[in-house]
Amino acid sequence: VVESLATDMRKSASEIQQLRTIVQGSANDEKAALLQIEMEVTRRLEREREKVLAAKVQFEQDRAHQITQWMAPRNAEAADMAKRLLAEQNESLRSLIDEEDAMIDQ
Repeated sequence: VVESLATDMRKSASEIQQLRTIVQGSANDEKAALLQIEMEVTRRLEREREKVLAAKVQFEQDRAHQITQWMAPRNAEAADMAKRLLAEQNESLRSLIDEEDAMIDQ
C-alpha cells in the first residue's frame, strides 16, 4: 500500500511538473503574443503619427498658398496705389520746381 502511494505520489509529482511546464509554456506564448501585439500597435501608431504630420504639413502649405493668392491682388493694388501716390508727388514737386523757376526767372 505504501509503495502504491509512493508510486501515485511520484506520478502526481510528474504530472504536476508537466502541468507547470505547460503553464509556463503558455505564459511564455502569451508574453510573446502580447509583445507581438504591442509591436504591431506601435507600428500602427507610428504610421498614424506620420499621416497626421503629413496632413499638418499639407494643411500649412495649402494655407500659405491661399494667403499668397489672397495677398497677391492686394499687393498689386498697394503697388498701384504707391505708384499713383509717387506720380502725384512727382507732379506736385514738378509744379513747385516750375513755380520756383518761374519766380527766379522774374
